[in-house]
Amino acid sequence: MSVALIMPHDRCWAEKTKTHKDVVYEKYRHLYNDGSELSFIEIQNKEFATVTLFSKLKETKGLVILTQDIDEDFDSATLIKPLRQQLSARGWATVTINLHYFFSIQPDLALESKNQLIAEQATSIQNDDSESTPNRQEQESTSASSQPPEDTAQLDAESSAAAEEPIPKKENFNEATKLLGELFNQVITSFQLSNEQRVFIISHGISAYWSLEIINTIEINAFGFIALGIYYPEIKTNQSIATALSKVQTYVLDIYSDNDNRWVISQAESRRLMNQFREKNFRQVKMNHTDFHYKDHIDFLASKINGWMHFTTGPSKESR
Repeated sequence: MSVALIMPHDRCWAEKTKTHKDVVYEKYRHLYNDGSELSFIEIQNKEFATVTLFSKLKETKGLVILTQDIDEDFDSATLIKPLRQQLSARGWATVTINLHYFFSIQPDLALESKNQLIAEQATSIQNDDSESTPNRQEQESTSASSQPPEDTAQLDAESSAAAEEPIPKKENFNEATKLLGELFNQVITSFQLSNEQRVFIISHGISAYWSLEIINTIEINAFGFIALGIYYPEIKTNQSIATALSKVQTYVLDIYSDNDNRWVISQAESRRLMNQFREKNFRQVKMNHTDFHYKDHIDFLASKINGWMHFTTGPSKESR
């Protein structure tokens, strides 16, 4: 029995009392309220949960595969769920793949990502205080009042030290990449799309980096790749994303926000410059007045993505 997709706090309980599928079905039974279908794909003796939501329009434009960031659920109400619903309403079939297994094999990555984001928030607060404080006495007073709790401060210190060290690459990273690539291809094959229907992959955060690695190393029948806030919480790897994007042989849409985390923003200009002369279509979109999860702007985000996908699949694409 595989329990790879169950959240850590559910694992022991699930192994003793319920099967993997029982737990996942119970946790996500609410999905049926919007017409979504929860199912499982088995690859190499591992079961992966997927959520399918078909087009709400009479004709289906194509298929969109979605993957979540490391701190999100695969039916997260902050981004993944409303985005797939918006895309379905615009004529796209969507399949969301649960990546809990892939994140669980890199525990250092999960901890590093969490610590880095906490450190960024604390640093941002301190910098804002410093710029607006006229003298040292006031600065010390303001900084003291804005310090995070003792536990968080310790995490900040550990995170700052760890930021200089690369995150250890697990020996099974390449194996997991192949496994996820096989999962993508099986989802695509199962839909039996017509020649006019295209496949797009939309990935958020760290999963966008994983999808990028897969697209560049495994043959995936995808027409376009949409990276939402793409990053990897290790300096050299994060800097390599711009070059990796330039090697993608499909259409690419790079979206980020003005209040994104620093890993994303620090390399945004590099990603644009490295890809501005690509033969295949590349477009970068900066969304203002929102954050890493595109809070209060999901409808606008879906509209941008839908417009871009429609543009790339239009009749004049061969001449561009």
